[in-house]
Amino acid sequence: MELSRVQKIRTGLRKLPPFAPERDVISYRLMLLSSGILGGFVGTSIYLIASLVYYYHKWTYPYLPNHLYFMEAVIQGLPAFIIGAGIAILFAAMAAPSTIASRNPFKQLLKWILVGFSFAIVAPFFSGYFGPLADVTYDLQRGAISSSDYSIGVGNALAKGVHAAFQNATFGLFTSLLGGLVWGLAMFAIDTAVNFKNLIISRYYPIIFALIFSIILFVIAQFGPVSFLKELG
Repeated sequence: MELSRVQKIRTGLRKLPPFAPERDVISYRLMLLSSGILGGFVGTSIYLIASLVYYYHKWTYPYLPNHLYFMEAVIQGLPAFIIGAGIAILFAAMAAPSTIASRNPFKQLLKWILVGFSFAIVAPFFSGYFGPLADVTYDLQRGAISSSDYSIGVGNALAKGVHAAFQNATFGLFTSLLGGLVWGLAMFAIDTAVNFKNLIISRYYPIIFALIFSIILFVIAQFGPVSFLKELG
Protein backbone atom coordinates (compact mmCIF):
# COMPACT_ATOMS: atom_id res chain seq x y z
CA MET A 1 0.00 0.00 0.00
CA GLU A 2 1.34 3.38 -0.97
CA LEU A 3 2.29 5.62 1.91
CA SER A 4 0.54 8.94 2.36
CA ARG A 5 2.42 12.20 1.95
CA VAL A 6 2.68 12.75 5.72
CA GLN A 7 3.78 9.14 6.28
CA LYS A 8 6.54 9.56 3.69
CA ILE A 9 7.78 12.62 5.53
CA ARG A 10 7.67 10.79 8.88
CA THR A 11 9.64 7.83 7.54
CA GLY A 12 12.20 10.07 5.87
CA LEU A 13 11.24 9.11 2.33
CA ARG A 14 10.36 12.69 1.53
CA LYS A 15 12.15 15.72 2.90
CA LEU A 16 10.56 19.15 2.96
CA PRO A 17 12.78 21.42 5.07
CA PRO A 18 12.34 23.89 6.65
CA PHE A 19 8.68 22.89 7.06
CA ALA A 20 7.37 20.41 9.60
CA PRO A 21 5.11 17.48 8.57
CA GLU A 22 2.69 18.34 11.35
CA ARG A 23 1.99 21.56 13.13
CA ASP A 24 3.43 22.07 16.58
CA VAL A 25 0.47 21.91 18.99
CA ILE A 26 1.30 25.22 20.67
CA SER A 27 1.92 26.89 17.31
CA TYR A 28 -1.43 25.63 16.03
CA ARG A 29 -3.29 26.99 19.06
CA LEU A 30 -1.50 30.31 18.80
CA MET A 31 -2.46 30.43 15.12
CA LEU A 32 -6.13 30.07 16.06
CA LEU A 33 -5.70 32.79 18.70
CA SER A 34 -4.01 35.01 16.11
CA SER A 35 -6.85 34.43 13.67
CA GLY A 36 -9.33 35.47 16.36
CA ILE A 37 -7.44 38.66 17.16
CA LEU A 38 -7.23 39.55 13.50
CA GLY A 39 -10.85 38.62 12.88
CA GLY A 40 -12.01 40.70 15.82
CA PHE A 41 -10.18 43.82 14.74
CA VAL A 42 -11.08 43.35 11.08
CA GLY A 43 -14.73 42.96 12.09
CA THR A 44 -14.55 46.10 14.22
CA SER A 45 -12.83 48.07 11.47
CA ILE A 46 -15.45 46.97 8.93
CA TYR A 47 -18.22 48.10 11.30
CA LEU A 48 -16.65 51.51 11.93
CA ILE A 49 -16.01 52.21 8.25
CA ALA A 50 -19.44 50.90 7.23
CA SER A 51 -21.02 53.32 9.73
CA LEU A 52 -19.22 56.24 8.09
CA VAL A 53 -20.36 55.10 4.65
CA TYR A 54 -23.97 54.74 5.82
CA TYR A 55 -24.13 58.25 7.29
CA TYR A 56 -22.48 59.72 4.21
CA HIS A 57 -25.38 58.34 2.19
CA LYS A 58 -27.95 59.41 4.78
CA TRP A 59 -26.79 62.95 5.55
CA THR A 60 -26.36 65.87 3.17
CA TYR A 61 -24.01 68.83 3.17
CA PRO A 62 -23.20 70.66 5.45
CA TYR A 63 -24.00 67.82 7.87
CA LEU A 64 -21.18 65.38 7.24
CA PRO A 65 -20.32 62.44 9.52
CA ASN A 66 -17.11 62.11 11.44
CA HIS A 67 -15.42 59.42 13.48
CA LEU A 68 -17.16 58.11 16.57
CA TYR A 69 -15.82 59.19 19.94
CA PHE A 70 -13.26 56.66 21.14
CA MET A 71 -15.44 55.22 23.92
CA GLU A 72 -18.39 55.11 21.54
CA ALA A 73 -16.25 53.26 18.99
CA VAL A 74 -15.15 50.75 21.67
CA ILE A 75 -18.70 50.02 22.86
CA GLN A 76 -20.23 49.91 19.39
CA GLY A 77 -17.31 47.93 18.00
CA LEU A 78 -17.32 45.33 20.79
CA PRO A 79 -20.07 43.11 19.29
CA ALA A 80 -18.29 43.23 15.93
CA PHE A 81 -15.03 42.26 17.65
CA ILE A 82 -16.54 39.30 19.52
CA ILE A 83 -18.45 38.01 16.50
CA GLY A 84 -15.54 38.59 14.12
CA ALA A 85 -13.15 36.78 16.46
CA GLY A 86 -15.48 33.82 16.92
CA ILE A 87 -16.17 33.39 13.21
CA ALA A 88 -12.48 33.82 12.36
CA ILE A 89 -11.42 31.09 14.80
CA LEU A 90 -14.13 28.76 13.48
CA PHE A 91 -13.14 29.35 9.85
CA ALA A 92 -9.43 29.05 10.62
CA ALA A 93 -9.96 25.75 12.44
CA MET A 94 -11.84 24.38 9.42
CA ALA A 95 -9.36 25.74 6.87
CA ALA A 96 -6.12 24.83 8.68
CA PRO A 97 -6.23 21.35 10.26
CA SER A 98 -3.48 20.32 12.66
CA THR A 99 -1.94 18.03 10.01
CA ILE A 100 -0.59 19.95 7.05
CA ALA A 101 -2.16 18.57 3.89
CA SER A 102 -0.78 20.85 1.18
CA ARG A 103 2.33 22.94 0.67
CA ASN A 104 1.41 24.42 -2.67
CA PRO A 105 1.71 28.19 -2.01
CA PHE A 106 -0.79 29.13 -4.71
CA LYS A 107 -3.41 26.70 -3.41
CA GLN A 108 -2.86 27.89 0.14
CA LEU A 109 -3.17 31.53 -0.91
CA LEU A 110 -6.33 30.86 -2.92
CA LYS A 111 -7.83 28.91 -0.03
CA TRP A 112 -7.28 31.72 2.46
CA ILE A 113 -8.64 34.35 0.08
CA LEU A 114 -11.83 32.32 -0.39
CA VAL A 115 -12.10 31.79 3.37
CA GLY A 116 -11.56 35.53 3.84
CA PHE A 117 -14.41 36.37 1.49
CA SER A 118 -16.65 33.92 3.36
CA PHE A 119 -15.72 35.69 6.59
CA ALA A 120 -16.53 39.03 4.94
CA ILE A 121 -20.04 37.91 4.05
CA VAL A 122 -20.96 36.31 7.37
CA ALA A 123 -19.35 38.54 10.02
CA PRO A 124 -20.85 41.97 9.09
CA PHE A 125 -24.37 40.53 9.02
CA PHE A 126 -24.20 39.22 12.58
CA SER A 127 -22.27 42.21 13.94
CA GLY A 128 -24.82 44.57 12.35
CA TYR A 129 -27.61 42.79 14.20
CA PHE A 130 -26.15 43.89 17.53
CA GLY A 131 -25.45 47.46 16.35
CA PRO A 132 -28.68 48.95 17.82
CA LEU A 133 -27.94 47.21 21.13
CA ALA A 134 -24.49 48.81 21.18
CA ASP A 135 -26.10 52.22 20.54
CA VAL A 136 -28.42 51.82 23.53
CA THR A 137 -25.53 50.64 25.71
CA TYR A 138 -23.49 53.70 24.77
CA ASP A 139 -26.47 55.95 25.60
CA LEU A 140 -26.59 54.35 29.05
CA GLN A 141 -22.85 54.76 29.52
CA ARG A 142 -22.93 58.49 28.74
CA GLY A 143 -26.02 59.07 30.89
CA ALA A 144 -28.45 59.83 28.07
CA ILE A 145 -30.93 57.22 29.33
CA SER A 146 -31.72 55.71 32.73
CA SER A 147 -31.38 52.05 33.73
CA SER A 148 -35.13 51.54 33.45
CA ASP A 149 -35.14 53.02 29.95
CA TYR A 150 -32.23 50.77 29.05
CA SER A 151 -34.24 47.59 29.58
CA ILE A 152 -36.91 48.91 27.21
CA GLY A 153 -34.24 50.06 24.78
CA VAL A 154 -32.70 46.58 24.70
CA GLY A 155 -35.98 45.07 23.55
CA ASN A 156 -36.40 47.71 20.85
CA ALA A 157 -32.77 47.29 19.77
CA LEU A 158 -33.14 43.53 19.33
CA ALA A 159 -36.32 44.10 17.31
CA LYS A 160 -34.40 46.45 15.01
CA GLY A 161 -31.52 44.01 14.73
CA VAL A 162 -32.54 42.28 11.50
CA HIS A 163 -32.94 45.59 9.65
CA ALA A 164 -29.61 46.80 11.03
CA ALA A 165 -27.94 43.54 9.97
CA PHE A 166 -28.99 43.93 6.35
CA GLN A 167 -28.13 47.64 6.48
CA ASN A 168 -24.63 46.98 7.78
CA ALA A 169 -24.06 44.17 5.27
CA THR A 170 -25.34 46.31 2.37
CA PHE A 171 -23.59 49.62 2.99
CA GLY A 172 -20.45 47.84 4.10
CA LEU A 173 -20.36 45.24 1.32
CA PHE A 174 -17.26 46.53 -0.47
CA THR A 175 -15.62 47.36 2.86
CA SER A 176 -16.43 43.86 4.11
CA LEU A 177 -14.96 42.17 1.03
CA LEU A 178 -11.85 44.31 1.33
CA GLY A 179 -11.59 43.45 5.01
CA GLY A 180 -12.06 39.76 4.23
CA LEU A 181 -9.30 39.94 1.64
CA VAL A 182 -6.99 41.60 4.18
CA TRP A 183 -7.81 38.93 6.77
CA GLY A 184 -7.27 36.14 4.25
CA LEU A 185 -3.88 37.46 3.15
CA ALA A 186 -2.80 37.95 6.76
CA MET A 187 -3.88 34.41 7.61
CA PHE A 188 -1.91 33.09 4.63
CA ALA A 189 1.20 34.73 6.07
CA ILE A 190 0.45 33.31 9.53
CA ASP A 191 -0.35 29.85 8.15
CA THR A 192 2.95 29.84 6.28
CA ALA A 193 4.88 30.81 9.40
CA VAL A 194 3.20 28.14 11.52
CA ASN A 195 4.43 25.47 9.08
CA PHE A 196 8.09 26.15 9.86
CA LYS A 197 10.13 23.73 11.95
CA ASN A 198 11.74 26.69 13.71
CA LEU A 199 9.57 27.05 16.82
CA ILE A 200 10.53 30.69 17.33
CA ILE A 201 8.98 31.50 13.97
CA SER A 202 6.02 29.11 14.16
CA ARG A 203 5.02 30.05 17.71
CA TYR A 204 5.78 33.73 18.15
CA TYR A 205 5.62 35.30 14.70
CA PRO A 206 1.85 34.78 14.24
CA ILE A 207 0.75 36.35 17.52
CA ILE A 208 3.16 39.30 17.23
CA PHE A 209 2.15 39.90 13.63
CA ALA A 210 -1.56 39.64 14.49
CA LEU A 211 -1.29 42.17 17.34
CA ILE A 212 0.69 44.75 15.36
CA PHE A 213 -1.40 44.39 12.21
CA SER A 214 -4.66 44.54 14.17
CA ILE A 215 -3.68 47.75 15.95
CA ILE A 216 -2.75 49.34 12.62
CA LEU A 217 -6.15 48.38 11.15
CA PHE A 218 -8.06 49.81 14.11
CA VAL A 219 -6.07 53.05 14.10
CA ILE A 220 -6.79 53.53 10.38
CA ALA A 221 -10.51 52.78 10.82
CA GLN A 222 -10.92 55.00 13.87
CA PHE A 223 -8.55 57.88 13.14
CA GLY A 224 -7.90 57.75 9.39
CA PRO A 225 -9.05 60.49 6.99
CA VAL A 226 -12.83 60.33 6.64
CA SER A 227 -12.60 61.46 3.00
CA PHE A 228 -10.51 58.35 2.28
CA LEU A 229 -12.46 55.87 4.41
CA LYS A 230 -15.84 56.77 2.91
CA GLU A 231 -14.49 55.70 -0.49
CA LEU A 232 -13.98 52.17 0.84
CA GLY A 233 -17.75 51.59 0.98
